Amino acid sequence: MFSLSPVSTRRRRPRGPLPSETQIIRTAEDVVSSLKTLGIDACFIGSMACLLFGNTRKPNDLDVLCLTQIWEQEALKSRLVELNPKFYLVPSRNPRATYKVLWYHISETDSCLKVDILLPGVLDIPDVPLPDIDRNNNSGLPCAPLSHLLLLKLQGWIHHGESALLRDRLKQPQDVRDVDELLVIAVRRGLKPREEGYLPQSFIRRAELRVEKYVNAYPASRANWIALGFVLPEGRTLHYVDTLW
Repeated sequence: MFSLSPVSTRRRRPRGPLPSETQIIRTAEDVVSSLKTLGIDACFIGSMACLLFGNTRKPNDLDVLCLTQIWEQEALKSRLVELNPKFYLVPSRNPRATYKVLWYHISETDSCLKVDILLPGVLDIPDVPLPDIDRNNNSGLPCAPLSHLLLLKLQGWIHHGESALLRDRLKQPQDVRDVDELLVIAVRRGLKPREEGYLPQSFIRRAELRVEKYVNAYPASRANWIALGFVLPEGRTLHYVDTLW
């Protein structure tokens, strides 16, 4: 076993270009494999899952939902660094933070990719039953179900807009592009998120209020949300637009 001190600290951040989509997918595969070595099932959420479902944006990082009740986040990050030398930890930019940020080094181009290790319940993220993990993508990578992902993205749009931090509020335009692309895909698939049995009713009730706020801000999305089974106040209904950004 590697000792934590030298393994978890990197003296120089890689200076290579941003990872290519192929490199991101290979990194995602190695992340899943490393977690599996530790006996942990996982699935992607965030921009990586959006890409795998068909969104057009290349991910900036990997959001990995680890389906475990045994590990805590910081211990799991440290264990991944011990297990796989491509992982490394750096201190948070927030001087008050006690956590470290996990990165993955891509040696062929001296690039790096941030890996966010998340657990069910953290940041109000619902659990995902193992049978509901979606691997129906060209890479066969595990994703949270599309309904789960869409409503989490909607939640992110709300949270970013309510944040006191400018860097969070600046993420909202990208949230909107992600949500609108996922909406089109979800309507094509005939999904009904409110009927998904694995999603807690408390999460669905909050989602219903968030949908109303989203439609108030972006009325053109109204018909898509109705097509997904959400009940909205009376208003003009538009035919959903089957067009991606």
